[in-house]
Amino acid sequence: MHWANHSPTRIVDWRYPEATARGECTTRPPRTDSGARALHHSGPLTGIRVLDLGSGPVGGVATTVLADFGADVVKIEPPGGERFRWLAASPLWLRGKRSVVADLRAPAGREAVHALARACDVLVLTGAPARAARWGLAPRD
Repeated sequence: MHWANHSPTRIVDWRYPEATARGECTTRPPRTDSGARALHHSGPLTGIRVLDLGSGPVGGVATTVLADFGADVVKIEPPGGERFRWLAASPLWLRGKRSVVADLRAPAGREAVHALARACDVLVLTGAPARAARWGLAPRD
């Protein structure tokens, strides 16, 4: 699956906020800064796709560990970005992932996330189970 083909979503490179503000799609190149490994590396979880709907360090650290072991992790962020991104430690749990902006309050955003979830092996969601049910991402869905 090519992630950039989903029209309600944008792949965002947070190092270029001007391009994001103009609505341009920019793909994030493999991260090698700060000693972080490149996004596409090998490990025991190579070939496993993870959809990260968590917020903050709790789910972020869990999915970072999965990425460190080779999983392909896609982080869903709301318009405006992760609310904990301003914390100095945020690069620790945001590294090794691709970011996709999707508004889960809008039907088009939920539909795009559902399509991504169907293509993934693992879904990580922090928060109350009722929130997952509201988004149509409960285990039975």
